[in-house]
Amino acid sequence: MGIETIWDLAQKRGINLGVSSLLELRRKLIKTDSTTLADFLSRFAIFSPTFTDDLEAVQRIAYELCEDQARDGVAYFETRFQPQLLVTPSSPITPNQVLQAALNGLRRGEQDFNIKARAILCCCLNNGGTIFYFFIALRS
Repeated sequence: MGIETIWDLAQKRGINLGVSSLLELRRKLIKTDSTTLADFLSRFAIFSPTFTDDLEAVQRIAYELCEDQARDGVAYFETRFQPQLLVTPSSPITPNQVLQAALNGLRRGEQDFNIKARAILCCCLNNGGTIFYFFIALRS
């Protein structure tokens, strides 16, 4: 996910990222001195609200991922995500809708950029519906 996309989605949704420019956002998110996985992953909390509960954003991110991979000369790639983590408890959308949006973005990207894209669905056993989403993924 590009920093420009994060910035654009935040602007469209009125989300305050704690910075006032794209350059500041880049400095905030790109950190080369992370010493732990927790430190590295902490930046996800900064930008994940820009696409959580937003099917259009999820589809856009999947599509742009194909574009980025094709631009880098990649012929095949796999991406992984957990749909349950991309919806809040009060969300009107479901993890199944998130999964379908991501798959639609990947399919469009495959067609437009002549690339093979596959999704690896992550499920945590302590989250409800894990088996249900497994079967949805098999059908897709």
